[in-house]
Amino acid sequence: FPGREVEVQERVQTGDADLDADIAEGKERLNRLHAANEAIPNPEISRNLERMTGAGDQIFKELARDPKKVTLVRRFMNYYLPTSEKLMDQYQILMSATAKGENIRSAMQRIESSLGMIADAFEKCLDNLYADQEMDIDAEIQVMKTMLTSDRLIDDATGDILKAGGSAEAQHKPFSMGNP
Repeated sequence: FPGREVEVQERVQTGDADLDADIAEGKERLNRLHAANEAIPNPEISRNLERMTGAGDQIFKELARDPKKVTLVRRFMNYYLPTSEKLMDQYQILMSATAKGENIRSAMQRIESSLGMIADAFEKCLDNLYADQEMDIDAEIQVMKTMLTSDRLIDDATGDILKAGGSAEAQHKPFSMGNP
């Protein structure tokens, strides 16, 4: 249709049909959270839902890139995400009630106040996916430093680059015309 933008999501193919289905379902849940965000005119809720959907998108991208990480996000996919969707569905039902008594207002407030905690948890789930990579990067840096030191390219103590034929200590001494 002219003038109408339609977002098309690329289907993930990890080689594991069950995981592909789980990712597709998770993305659909994120789309429903995004739709809830559009439907609820509350800036605080919106900020938290944006954090949640952003972290969720990144989780599924990383999972598609490295399917072995599925065990790290199984609870996210099977409990946290569906429960968050359910809470937002309930919030929208409560929000549409014409008369808001104490129970409705209280339930809405509890959902509103829990969204920051849920967004933090989504971001922590994402961060956990990168823990192994951080350790790998640290190990690579240590090996590189050891090799550079053994090849006398850097000073072991300071990490300073050595110039040809000298130590970093000798290179940092001020130049003097007198006796050493």
